Amino acid sequence: SAVLALSVLVDRLYYQTWTFPPVRFLYFNIAQSLAAFYGKNRWDYYFTEGLPLLLTTALPFAVAGLWQALQPLPQHPPPNLPGSEARKALLSKSALRALALTTVFVAVLLSSISHKEVRFIYPLLPILHLLSAHPLAAFFRPVTKLHWKAPLLVAVLLFNIGLGQYASLVHQRGVIDVLSFLRHEQEAATEIATANGGAHGQ
Repeated sequence: SAVLALSVLVDRLYYQTWTFPPVRFLYFNIAQSLAAFYGKNRWDYYFTEGLPLLLTTALPFAVAGLWQALQPLPQHPPPNLPGSEARKALLSKSALRALALTTVFVAVLLSSISHKEVRFIYPLLPILHLLSAHPLAAFFRPVTKLHWKAPLLVAVLLFNIGLGQYASLVHQRGVIDVLSFLRHEQEAATEIATANGGAHGQ
């Protein structure tokens, strides 16, 4: 509640009026449906295109982790663990469930808006990685018994390294190239102006 109060005060200082941006966002996008001006997508876009594009090779593990986390919490701690470990396991399961519910809630809420973009669900990526961690580790463990999974693990790693390189160095780098070009143009114009100013000064 202290963070929420601070956020409201900061918004008041910035916007010079009392406002709550999340409510304004919902009003603009759902009540007024003005975001449709930028394009419309099917209601299932995030589930059929957005999340697969965001997660790539982690998608099956994220789905498995999401499913596991959404299962009902056990009524009693696991009997094979000591008291403190059992409480930690129960807290961990409870935290993962809260994260899974948050993910589903946000995806469903954003699906109600006609204009959809993958970047809108970027904040869910760390949560989805947390949810996919246990199924991923369980699938590739133990390392000594990988057999047919070893080439799959190498392929997944190489694919993600290649995708990371492409997304970082090639994809949509036009903006960076344009800024570099404009900087050099400005530097050249400044040098010419300085040289002309120096010549007139003589």
